[in-house]
Amino acid sequence: VYGNSQISTAQSKYGNSSMYFDGNGDYLGLSNSSDFATSTLDFTFECWYYPVGRTTLYPRIFQVGTASWSSSDNWALVDRHNADPTKFSWQCVALGGNAILLESTTTVTTNTWYHLAVVRSGSTFRLFVNGVQEDTYTNAGAVTSSSSTEAQVASAAGGDFCNGYIDGLRFTKGVARYTSNFTPP
Repeated sequence: VYGNSQISTAQSKYGNSSMYFDGNGDYLGLSNSSDFATSTLDFTFECWYYPVGRTTLYPRIFQVGTASWSSSDNWALVDRHNADPTKFSWQCVALGGNAILLESTTTVTTNTWYHLAVVRSGSTFRLFVNGVQEDTYTNAGAVTSSSSTEAQVASAAGGDFCNGYIDGLRFTKGVARYTSNFTPP
């Protein structure tokens, strides 16, 4: 854990607490692991997210890969990307460079819980907000190429911090948990 991120009881979705990130240097860094190297495998990333504010232009809720966006091993779920500062988006360098590949139709407001899920099933990528599929993207390419890569919660390895609460974060490699609308856990 870096910065002043902290367990907070002010907001939580699952139990009695969630993780709070103040948007000013807080993030959780996860060591290099083959767990985050998905290549062409199915995967599901999901979490509950409660945005408090927007302190950077590209605030990352979750990023796999290095701080250098030029690496082909990077993908990120972004809270209100600068190109559309009212939507959630997903980018993957190996599949589309800097392009937004998935974007919510939901207009993001602060101080509201959202269940977010990015799912790969075969060559189809889906973005769900509160259990509703809001966008799809088709590409059979590899998401990551390294056999081991890092991940960060609420940052891009020390930059692009997000300001909000995160609860119930789960990354599942090899499983597409949602392929149609669902009731969030």
